[in-house]
Amino acid sequence: MISIALDGLYMVAARISMVAIPWIAVYWLARLVKAYENRG
Repeated sequence: MISIALDGLYMVAARISMVAIPWIAVYWLARLVKAYENRG
């Protein structure tokens, strides 16, 4: 039972990370661009 639940959690975490990681990268890129524009 526990291993099945862990497999389910792993699948959910993998799916979330596949979606979240690109958005986190976009968010940080946007912050860097804004900081660069404000400095310049």
